[in-house]
Amino acid sequence: MRTMGFIGTGNMGGAIIRRVAPTHTWRVLVHDVRAEAAQQLARESGSESVPMERLLAEADIIILAVKPQVLPALYATLS
Repeated sequence: MRTMGFIGTGNMGGAIIRRVAPTHTWRVLVHDVRAEAAQQLARESGSESVPMERLLAEADIIILAVKPQVLPALYATLS
């Protein structure tokens, strides 16, 4: 099974995760700076809340579901 990772679990990321995770077609990993929000969404959707490093190491596909102004803060980590 392939793994999809989501960075950002707000409105956009959360909506996609709620749709993809329950299908069990993908293993879904989620990460958000608001750890409690990511953990709650993981419980609701059947996905897994993980640290950023683990998501980057294990995901086959990574979805950046963050606002554009947040992207510069992620560049160093994502490179």
